[in-house]
Amino acid sequence: MKNLDKNLVLLIFFFFLNVCLIFSCREKLTNEIDKISKENSQGVNFWFSPESIVAKIRSKIPQPLDLQTETLGNEIIIKWTKPSLGEIEHYKLYRTELRGPIQSWKLLEQVIASGKDEYKIEDKLVTPNIIYAYGIVSIDNKGQESDMLESYPVNLKIGYEH
Repeated sequence: MKNLDKNLVLLIFFFFLNVCLIFSCREKLTNEIDKISKENSQGVNFWFSPESIVAKIRSKIPQPLDLQTETLGNEIIIKWTKPSLGEIEHYKLYRTELRGPIQSWKLLEQVIASGKDEYKIEDKLVTPNIIYAYGIVSIDNKGQESDMLESYPVNLKIGYEH
């Protein structure tokens, strides 16, 4: 009976030791996963998907709200509202041209979160008859990004929204 008690105590000890190690290494693990994710975006294939792990971590960072686009003359206006929760340091606004099945998001602008509720950017580098979509992410003070919030397609000539 004493051996059973010792084994049970050792089992409980190692269980709690593992739990403590996991929680103390969480930030380092998160940084390594982000590093692997960036490397994976360069075309390296892994037997697991770091993006799915990063997506779960990022899902805790609140997205911007109510992303809207509209045309005005020869430019496209992009508007969004700050998230209702969380401390956001800045936003990254991306743009893609919808020309076939592959979308390539390119950073259009970084916007400092100044505490206001609504933000507006004018995209003047647009070409008529090209369909664009915009995406925006929130970034907190630790550099963690939210999931991307995407706009509906917008065309300078047609000027439609959904």
